[in-house]
Amino acid sequence: MTVRVPVQTQPLPTTRPVKKRTATPTPTPTTKKPTPTPTPTPSEKVNPYNPVDACNSNSNGSTGYSLLSSATYAGGSVHLLHSDSARAYCAVLLKAKSVGENTDVWLELQTLAGGKVTRTKRLPGRATYLFRNFVMSTDARCVRFSGGTAEGSTSGVWGQCGS
Repeated sequence: MTVRVPVQTQPLPTTRPVKKRTATPTPTPTTKKPTPTPTPTPSEKVNPYNPVDACNSNSNGSTGYSLLSSATYAGGSVHLLHSDSARAYCAVLLKAKSVGENTDVWLELQTLAGGKVTRTKRLPGRATYLFRNFVMSTDARCVRFSGGTAEGSTSGVWGQCGS
């Protein structure tokens, strides 16, 4: 004979177990140190002059200069111009560094005729923006220009030969 023993069963839960809530951590306020704004370095001034205007606004009243050749270097540029009406060459040094500051500069024009340098005109000086040099070209067959500042120098090749 079999005897049945009653088995006790647990009733099934009718609701989901509730998780115990924990407090959400609140962020601790931090004081952020202000970062200093970097001071911008002053950019190099731009030279407001151009070689054509520099030669055409010279003190001797000559006009009609047109650009023939240019050469650059770290401190600026040197330009050679000519005026048919003035029968003259004009060399201009335009500063690109230390613009607006009165610094040492130099500029040179040489003329060549018959295979010999017939004239050399070298001018040292001080300039804030530009420096000019004029050479009358009545006997010149070739012209060479050069110039510079403390930042360097440049020169052109012999040119305008036979013109």
